[in-house]
Amino acid sequence: MNLRTRLSRSNGYRELGMYGESINELESIEGDEKWEYPILKAKYQTYCEAEAYDLAEAIARGMRIHHPHLTEGWLMGAECLNKLKGAKEAAEFLLEDEDSFSEQTDVLFAIGPI
Repeated sequence: MNLRTRLSRSNGYRELGMYGESINELESIEGDEKWEYPILKAKYQTYCEAEAYDLAEAIARGMRIHHPHLTEGWLMGAECLNKLKGAKEAAEFLLEDEDSFSEQTDVLFAIGPI
C-alpha cells in the first residue's frame, strides 16, 4: 500500500476517533518513509487528539531531530509540554535551541515575554 493511502486511512480513523487504528496504520510504514514529515505530523495529531500528550511530545522531539529546519516541531513540543507541565516548561523547551530559530517569528511569538 502506498504512503498516500496509509496517510488517508490514518486521517480517516483519527477523524472517527479511532486513535489506535490511526496509529497502527502509521506504524505499519517501514523504512525511511516513517521519518517523513507528513507521517510524524499525523502521529502527533493523533496523539494530541487522543490526549496522549506524552507520546505527542516524543513525536515532536523526533520532528526536531529529523526535520530541524522546520519550526513546527518546536511549537508542537511546546504545546504538549504546556499541557503536561505548564507554560514555564514549554518556554524552556523552546529556548533549548534558540539559536536555530532566532529569526523565526512564529517561535519567538510562542515564547513571548519570560
